[in-house]
Amino acid sequence: AYVHFLHFLFAVVLSLCSPPRAIPIQTYKTYRQSRKVMSAAAVVSNTIKRSTSSSFVMPIHECIKSIRSVRKSLPLDVSVGYVPTMGALHDGHLSLVKEARTKNDVVMASIFVNPTQFGKGEDLDKYPRQMEQDSKLLEELGVDYLFAPNKELMYGENHMTYVDPIGFDDIAEGVSRPGHFRGVATVVTKLFNIIQPTNAYFGQKDAAQCTLIRRIVDDLNMDVNVHVLDTVREHDGLAMSSRNAYLTTDERAVASIVYKSLCTAKQFYQMILMGAVSMDGQGAPFSIPS
Repeated sequence: AYVHFLHFLFAVVLSLCSPPRAIPIQTYKTYRQSRKVMSAAAVVSNTIKRSTSSSFVMPIHECIKSIRSVRKSLPLDVSVGYVPTMGALHDGHLSLVKEARTKNDVVMASIFVNPTQFGKGEDLDKYPRQMEQDSKLLEELGVDYLFAPNKELMYGENHMTYVDPIGFDDIAEGVSRPGHFRGVATVVTKLFNIIQPTNAYFGQKDAAQCTLIRRIVDDLNMDVNVHVLDTVREHDGLAMSSRNAYLTTDERAVASIVYKSLCTAKQFYQMILMGAVSMDGQGAPFSIPS
C-alpha cells in the first residue's frame, strides 16, 4: 500500500510540474473570433430591443467618466456611430442620426454649445437651447446614448490647450469670425477623444467645418471615418439651420435667394460647357444681370 501511495504521489507531482498543454493557434483564433461575433450580436440585439421598446429611456451622460465607461464596455468589433450637435435640432441633424442608426451597431450623440467657437459679440448667450425636446427626438430615432456636458467640464479652470489649424483664419469665414475654427478644431478633437467613434456624421451645410474636421482626422491620425451628408433644405431651398429662428418674417421671405442664385449660376455654367449659350448670356433661357 505504501508503494502504491508513492506512485500516486509521484504522478500528482509530475502532472503539476509538467508544462501546460499548448492550445493550437488556429483553435485559439477561432475561439476569439466566436467570442467577438457573440459579443457584437449581443450588443446589436440589445440595441434593437431598446429602440423598439416603448419603455426605453435613452441615458443622458453629463460627465466624461460615465460616457467613457459606456464606450469601454463595448466590444472592440462593435461599430459606434456618432453625431455631434449643439442642440436646437432640425431635420438636417435628424438625417445624420438616421444615417448613423442604419450603418452602426451603437449610436451616440452629443449636445454641447461650444463657447470657444463663438466670437466676441456673437450669439453664444441667445443660441437656442431645448434639451428636453432634443433628447426626446434623439430617443425616438433610436440613439443609444446622449453625451451632454457643460462648459466647466469641457474647459476646466486651467484649460490651456487648443488645436489651432493653420490657414483657416485666412478664408472669408475665418476673417469675419476670428478664432472660430480654432474653437471648432479643439472641441471636435476633444469629443472624438472622449467618444472614440467608428463613424462620425456631419452636414455639408457647414462646408468649411467639414473640410477642417477631415483635415484634423488626417493630420492627427485619428481612427475615425468622417461622413459628410447632403444639406437638408426647406421647401424653398433655404438650408435648414438652428439660427433660421433669428430671421424676421421679411428676412425669411427672401433668404432663399442666395441658394436660388447659386443654382442659376450652376445651370448657366453647365450650359456654357455644353456650348448652348455664350459667355455674355446669349441664348440663356433666363435673364443675366449686367
